[in-house]
Amino acid sequence: MKLPTGGSFNLNWGGNKSQGTGTAPDDVGINSELGFSQPLLKGAGLDVGTAGQVMAQRAEVASLLGLKSTLTSAVDTLIKAYRALVLSEKQLEINRTSLQRAKDLLRINQALVAAGRMPVMDLVQVEGELANRELSQSTEENQLDKSRIALLQLLGLDIGTRIVTEADYSMREVSPDHSQVVQTAFAKRPDYLQAKIAVENAKTSLMLAKNGMLWDLSLNARIGIAGHGPAERSAYGNSTIYPENNNSVDMSLSIPLEQLPLRQAKVQALVGLRQAELSLEQLRENIPLQLQDKIREVKVLRVQVDLAKKAKSLAERKLKIEEDRLKSGRSTNFQYLTFQDQLVTAQFNEIQTLISYQNAVDDLESMQGTTLEAWGISLERDISLPSY
Repeated sequence: MKLPTGGSFNLNWGGNKSQGTGTAPDDVGINSELGFSQPLLKGAGLDVGTAGQVMAQRAEVASLLGLKSTLTSAVDTLIKAYRALVLSEKQLEINRTSLQRAKDLLRINQALVAAGRMPVMDLVQVEGELANRELSQSTEENQLDKSRIALLQLLGLDIGTRIVTEADYSMREVSPDHSQVVQTAFAKRPDYLQAKIAVENAKTSLMLAKNGMLWDLSLNARIGIAGHGPAERSAYGNSTIYPENNNSVDMSLSIPLEQLPLRQAKVQALVGLRQAELSLEQLRENIPLQLQDKIREVKVLRVQVDLAKKAKSLAERKLKIEEDRLKSGRSTNFQYLTFQDQLVTAQFNEIQTLISYQNAVDDLESMQGTTLEAWGISLERDISLPSY
């Protein structure tokens, strides 16, 4: 039995039984020996004795952190693939609406040509716009199919599966505070916590390497018990301690004459500790900068979402006014088609900016290590660093 101090207890037990004959009873003999050994220099101490267990616990936590990182990446990829599908659907919807407006304009113009109120050459402009919109629709349909297949592949579903997306394009409002975000990242970000574990493991390795250079001085003790009787119970009842010359307490000392391999192990442990500390320090410096840049991006995109909505609203009003002017003969096809293109661009910008903002918020959560919490996903086991 190993002890946390680096020592150990050892128990050896032996027995024999002789079959009795005639009036002679059976004879049962027992022979037990309990030994104790405790290193006093090399291999001694709670830190050394529990190093293997502590490093195993750290390895388990590091593995769970790796699982969390993998799941975070998978969730992030899946969310972005879903939003890419939503974006493709919305762009196709916008293009279909624009295509329908172009068809309506062509019918109006054809009626004007038939009534002699418009020259035939003016139809070319509208027909060209209609052809462009049909080409755009074909492109958007192809992109939609690619986005759908990409999402299905991530989900592991058949490519023929039909996916219905939510029509809600609302966004999550966030007001990130830099200091709070950095504090959260230091507490939950998997790569940072793994770097901390690496430093602690390196410290333990250095401690073991230093301890391995000490002399091997150990305290050893041994005590034995023997007994005889007609049965096991009586044999134990008749048991006595060995004579003194069969019991012992002694000290053993082993001094290595060549310590080059031990010194090499110590140097390697020192180098490993320095490398682990540098990696941790680099993360400690880079994480606040990365988060600051991402927070700035989130705030900029939030403003751009409002601007894009306003631009789309104005473009819709402009097109409606121009449509009324065209019907009254105070505008031209060119002017109307120009405003229609502006509306399509404004609509595309709105949905693209909204998706970009949502993706930036997800990236910020990923950089903090809170993606799984934000989407209501939990691991069966809690991840907590062991006490060092």
